[in-house]
Amino acid sequence: MLSLCYWNHSVEVVLFLDRRWSLSELPLLEPLLLESEWSHVTGVLLVEWSHVTGVLLVKWSRVTRVVVSKIKSRLLFLAIVASRRLWNRIIAEVSVFGLVSLRWC
Repeated sequence: MLSLCYWNHSVEVVLFLDRRWSLSELPLLEPLLLESEWSHVTGVLLVEWSHVTGVLLVKWSRVTRVVVSKIKSRLLFLAIVASRRLWNRIIAEVSVFGLVSLRWC
């Protein structure tokens, strides 16, 4: 579900994105985020393994930390990126291309 790949001496994070979930659901997760130490979270991806619609590759140098948690049957990925601008660009790319990139390890 979350894998780290070494490719040309860089580490990439592979996240599986289900487009049925949207950022509009973030208010439901606010208590979880407030209780955690991740005060600088700029993005959240919600996925269900049985409904994978895309794969997102993020350069590790642009991501400071990634947390995987589970809420009911959903897997929650907290992708902590350098800036909201970068996060918005990532979301835009996924929206446009769906499957951005895929490299098997």
